[in-house]
Amino acid sequence: LYTKNYSILYARYEHIKIIYITLDIFILMIKNLHPNLFTCYLISLIKIIKPKIIITATDNSFKFSEIAKVLNKNIIFMAVQNGSRYDFDRNKRLFEIGSLKQDDNKRFFLPNYYCFGDLEEEDCKKYNIKVLKFYKVGSLRLAQYLKENKLKANSYKYQVSLISENRAGEDKVWKQAGVEEGFAKIAKFTIKLCLRNNLSFTFIKKRQYKNLSIAEMNWYREFLDENEFNFLIKNSTPVLKTSFSSYKAIHQSEISIGTHSTLLREKLALKGKILACNFTPLQHFDFPIKGFCFLKDPSFEEFEQRALKILKIDEKEYSTQINNA
Repeated sequence: LYTKNYSILYARYEHIKIIYITLDIFILMIKNLHPNLFTCYLISLIKIIKPKIIITATDNSFKFSEIAKVLNKNIIFMAVQNGSRYDFDRNKRLFEIGSLKQDDNKRFFLPNYYCFGDLEEEDCKKYNIKVLKFYKVGSLRLAQYLKENKLKANSYKYQVSLISENRAGEDKVWKQAGVEEGFAKIAKFTIKLCLRNNLSFTFIKKRQYKNLSIAEMNWYREFLDENEFNFLIKNSTPVLKTSFSSYKAIHQSEISIGTHSTLLREKLALKGKILACNFTPLQHFDFPIKGFCFLKDPSFEEFEQRALKILKIDEKEYSTQINNA
């Protein structure tokens, strides 16, 4: 958008540095009464700015949906998917067990949804997400990475990469034991796999900012022994979103391992190899593609055997195995 006439409208309290108070805004807020005062303010501000298009890269933003419901007849609203939308299934299940007081899926309204692909359209229909029009464009962040980084095919730096999916507090949210331990188990198995077979390894951290990164690693410390934790720290890829560090790490890995991270789907989009495992007691965390690339609560021996087999075959044979599953 740097070549266009645009501005950024912050929709989170913690990001706002300036509040605009004028007579026109005040009058519009009275005319545009809304149950949420902040939403009322944003709607009034937008009416004064008069944009032709409003774009968000936070497609699961309730604030975007609230505003779009009111203004979509006069302004084009575009929501660009920035991650796998497992939240739709999550919202439904958490509402059913009482962890959510309302069905958050009813709060979504996406006039124009620029999503990854067919799965998103199927899920939106399955979970009654109101979308007026779908545009299947893949991962735009991955596309930007490929535009800026020209890596040679099979120029691997690591044999194995593990994608961080720390899940602090998930047992309490799901009202079930074993969810957090299940996410930690994939780290324990992957570390053991690499140490036993002398495989080069990197751990792809999720959090960029220091306080969040510390919390992320402290969660892993709870479940790993000292040797496992030190191995993880020693072989970590720091998060630098401006340099696409996570994409580089999966692109330079022969196989990426995780539970259901968006990076697993993006690794497949790179025509790479993955192994997704759900060690939790919840079906919600099953990877959407089953068969050769997915294991449900395997023993270490099953996990090791599958990972080594995937490492042994080339991408073409792996793709065949996936398609035949």
